[in-house]
Amino acid sequence: MEKKQILETLGNLRSISKKRKFKQSIDAVINLKELDIKKNNVDFFVSLPHSRGKEAKICAIVDSELETQAKQTCDFVILKKELDKYKGDLKLVKKISKEYDIFIAQASLMGIIATIFGRVLGPLGKMPNPRVGGVLPPIGQVKPVVDKFRKLVRITTKKEPIIKISVGKEDMKDEDVAENVYTIYEQLIPQLPKGQANIKNVIIKFTMGNPLKVGEKVKKESKE
Repeated sequence: MEKKQILETLGNLRSISKKRKFKQSIDAVINLKELDIKKNNVDFFVSLPHSRGKEAKICAIVDSELETQAKQTCDFVILKKELDKYKGDLKLVKKISKEYDIFIAQASLMGIIATIFGRVLGPLGKMPNPRVGGVLPPIGQVKPVVDKFRKLVRITTKKEPIIKISVGKEDMKDEDVAENVYTIYEQLIPQLPKGQANIKNVIIKFTMGNPLKVGEKVKKESKE
């Protein structure tokens, strides 16, 4: 798949899509084939070149050393001294886990975080992740980490060999949306055992519109 094909598909989508009274999202659906997701589950993060129109909401769990930085940059901060209220309160832990997309933490608290939040954040793939910089030392800098995570999106197959991800808003430039889609596509290929051979097709759609396969030709007279 080439970026020019994505651009052409976006142009075709606009030509056949009815105007709505709200700003629609643009979604990409990547259908996979010949992939056993029980053995080769796809689950990784991609930093997009352009905002999708919606930034990730970030929760920080830190001690006093990182408190000021976290409160200046994150959407919500849980301090070490506040962790007791989450112990045994599964309803509160689930509420927090749904409200925030990404969790970062101070390294010295990871043990207690695993105990209190692990069984909820773990299955959701939201536990603070040292591989992508989500676990910070007490002398760490929070802002660069948060800035990076604002553009991060999680790419996962979940229970089916399908990846569904928001890639932008309809008022964005097609070039920017296309770059987001192509970045995901490029970084997905190395994650697959057979690379491009595991990709069946890529579909792009507006929230309320009909989907189009990248590379699919349409007739403009088929406009809604």
